[in-house]
Amino acid sequence: THTYNSLNGGPDGVNVAGGTVYAATNHAAVALSAATGRQLWSRTLTGNNHEGIDTTPGYDNGTVYVSTVPVNPAVGEYLGHAKATLWALNARTGVPEWSWDEVQNLWGKPGINSGGGQWYPPSFDAQGNIYIGVANPGPIGLTGWPRGYPWGTSRPGPDLYTDSVVKLSRHGRLLWYYQLTPHDLYDWDLQAPPLLTTANGKPVVIDGGKAGILIELNAQTGKLIWKLPVGAHSGHDNDGLLTEHAQPGSRIPLAAKFCLEPGPFGGIESQLATNGSATFAAVNNLPVPVSRNGVAESYAAFIAAISKATGEMVAVNQDTGRLAWDDKLPSSPYGAATLTNNVVFTTTYHGDLYAFNAATGAVLLKTPLSAGTNAPVTVDGDYVIAGAGVPSSSTQRPLIIAYKLGAKGKLPDTVGS
Repeated sequence: THTYNSLNGGPDGVNVAGGTVYAATNHAAVALSAATGRQLWSRTLTGNNHEGIDTTPGYDNGTVYVSTVPVNPAVGEYLGHAKATLWALNARTGVPEWSWDEVQNLWGKPGINSGGGQWYPPSFDAQGNIYIGVANPGPIGLTGWPRGYPWGTSRPGPDLYTDSVVKLSRHGRLLWYYQLTPHDLYDWDLQAPPLLTTANGKPVVIDGGKAGILIELNAQTGKLIWKLPVGAHSGHDNDGLLTEHAQPGSRIPLAAKFCLEPGPFGGIESQLATNGSATFAAVNNLPVPVSRNGVAESYAAFIAAISKATGEMVAVNQDTGRLAWDDKLPSSPYGAATLTNNVVFTTTYHGDLYAFNAATGAVLLKTPLSAGTNAPVTVDGDYVIAGAGVPSSSTQRPLIIAYKLGAKGKLPDTVGS
């Protein structure tokens, strides 16, 4: 155990390579001996106290990759001057090799604006090129606009490189980018780790995020091959384009109140999976009422909406960009897509573990966990391991649960299973 007094958010996580554990506090990347827990080095990466770190470090060929985010739980979220930066650090010493600014000059009014960041580690190809999914700009309207600057008018333009897939060389040079949601108004990060796979015999990049849209890009050029909305959409996918060049006080062509879907914590929240011919995505259908002043309900009502949300597990043909199958679920599958042996696993917020036939979508298994969950599963040999950490009643228990092929055990009666 190595204890840090560092208030942090998530997803977080650690990466282990060559006998070293790479992790992060809310302001620094750290390396620990995997055998003893002794800290080998620590490197502060945040530029001010409006910034933080809440992602698992990436590792490739002797370099550690860590991104800052415009969030510090001890201070606030999306406060002015909070810039996300991707750092490449020498894995042995922690010395920076290079850094890349994910949000450039913070667009119009840096004292108000912020943005970027990553939820998960980058993806790497055989040449050491780096592929990242970048999060949203700030401020966002779901928590209310700053006085005098509605609809993102403090940050006119597309707000690059937010809500984008970005390809960098191993030395940090920008090779290409594709922005899915210019001038994002609704917290629609493009945060899932990009999948590096093939379609029609050519290398491609597939990604998706909270906008509830899957995209396939040419891996060499970044050119869009196909784009597919999945899950429920209420007609506001392009609101950012309507307001991209609006000025404070100008008329905005949007209703005073409307239903937004995907809402925050909707769309694709978690990692994708591929078997080389199909991509699998867990989709969350979360509608919320929105007004010109932000979310039109209380925060408590918003959390209640999450518990009522539904979802889907979808499979998409990588060659055509068309749905192969779409299974409707009674609860949000925040448990990502985990694929092994032609079986796709996920978990739902209500607390069920699902397994689907990857070819047909047929449900092979549905079994209750000990509590609700927002965690993916992992597979190790014949074991499927799930974390159930969101108890919603006094009879539910937060547990890590291992299932094994052919096992005959059951959960304790005290958890209602």
